Amino acid sequence: MGVPVINASLNNPHIAYNFNLHPKSVEEYSEMLYDLDKINLNIDKNEVYEYYFMRHLYRYDKWLFDDHDQMIKDLGGYSEQFTSKMYEYWMQKFTSLKHNKKILALNSFIDSGDFVLESKHFKKD
Repeated sequence: MGVPVINASLNNPHIAYNFNLHPKSVEEYSEMLYDLDKINLNIDKNEVYEYYFMRHLYRYDKWLFDDHDQMIKDLGGYSEQFTSKMYEYWMQKFTSLKHNKKILALNSFIDSGDFVLESKHFKKD
């Protein structure tokens, strides 16, 4: 949208991209906020497209739970997946059958030498 974005953390999924700013300290973050009118960020739209594709289209997010988006909703929001609620949710959904299928898929992925876990590593029933 042409609006410069300043991240408040280096721990973000787009750290490898230059379409937003990644201050390395609180001081640098503060300086950027105070000098917003001086920020001139040239955004490469191809980087934005690549990030979007890799984050939302290419990734296989069904390996741990059948529906990642539903899991986020059930937990009460994105940040809740980083709390103990996630473990409790996982335990409620756990079955030996699902666990064994995931182990087989992970072994298939490791044996394949592929760089990314994909649906092809999961055998279809």
